[in-house]
Amino acid sequence: MELKDKLEILIKRNGYKKTDFASAVSITYRALANYISGARTPRAKTLSDMAVLLGVSEELLTDDTVDLILSSDEKLYFNGTSPTETREKADVLLNEVSAMLDDEDFTENDKTAFFSCIAEKYFAGKKNVPERKALQHAIREGIDRTQWMGRMELVSNDPFFLMDGAHNSNGVEALKKSLETMYSDEKFHFIMGVMADKDYGEMIRELLPLALDFKTVTVESERALQGEALADCIRAKGIPAEAYQNLADVLPDFSKSSTEKTVAFGSLYFIGEIEAFLQGKQ
Repeated sequence: MELKDKLEILIKRNGYKKTDFASAVSITYRALANYISGARTPRAKTLSDMAVLLGVSEELLTDDTVDLILSSDEKLYFNGTSPTETREKADVLLNEVSAMLDDEDFTENDKTAFFSCIAEKYFAGKKNVPERKALQHAIREGIDRTQWMGRMELVSNDPFFLMDGAHNSNGVEALKKSLETMYSDEKFHFIMGVMADKDYGEMIRELLPLALDFKTVTVESERALQGEALADCIRAKGIPAEAYQNLADVLPDFSKSSTEKTVAFGSLYFIGEIEAFLQGKQ
């Protein structure tokens, strides 16, 4: 990969506008454009400044036998065969989708539905592909079979223990609907650990109709709500709750059979701690 290609990729990867990058290394935009087009080669001092700003070595920039490892969106943007304008539109759309997926209010169920819609719209446009229906069926079947650790994850059937990373009111609302659909007329023992900056009062309220009681734990995070404070909040709503110090004290005894159902939720950090504990890493 040539210097000109590496410069263009790394400038974009580091979030620079080309005008701003040129200014940062004390050259004109026209000079940078010449470097990126391959019409000219930067002087040693300019090359050194560029390497520092881009966080790479000069050798990586100048050695044509060394290629950059491109992400999927970079491959589309730089190596795609569509017109430049089309690839730029796709890049903008990918950034918007990425921001949307980071939004905690966009529930996991809706994300799954979103990707299913994209797949269906893509294949709907392929009018002359005989395998279209088979591909659509394969996509739906793949989504149905997908397992997402910490998302409605059934750890054990007997005793029943399920974990879900629901960590805000929307997520807990989705958890409640899933429990009501899959285990109608059942009530649950809930284990909860949550961050102090979350709407935990609303999260608790959502699950009150399904709750037998709550056990609370302080998650290992500076942002965590103390387990005792969480238990106080739950007891104030009329449901039994007790705070515990150790995970071993709140998890079911997996050596014994039981008809009761336990569900852990409240924070992905918390679910991660339980996963590690169950794998014998703590």
